[in-house]
Amino acid sequence: MLRMHFAASATRQIRVAADWWRRHRDKAPHAFDDDIDDAFDLIRREPGVGVPVRYGRHSEVRRLFLDRIRYYVYYRVVNDTITVLAIRHASRRPPKL
Repeated sequence: MLRMHFAASATRQIRVAADWWRRHRDKAPHAFDDDIDDAFDLIRREPGVGVPVRYGRHSEVRRLFLDRIRYYVYYRVVNDTITVLAIRHASRRPPKL
């Protein structure tokens, strides 16, 4: 299985989004945590699952949409490592990577 690395900005984005979700989504407070964990598991098993996108200096970036929580996970695969570059709500502009 591939290793997973998180950019510092992605780690902050995940923490902020998870905190917001737990405070504001009373009916499904763990949906964000569950869906993001499932997404990371899926990306590790099937790294080509995301749609290829091009942003800035990074090539080979992929984007996976998490339908229930409406977030995108931006990541790239280099050799045996998956790097999560960003997460972003679908209502926001794509990140500058």
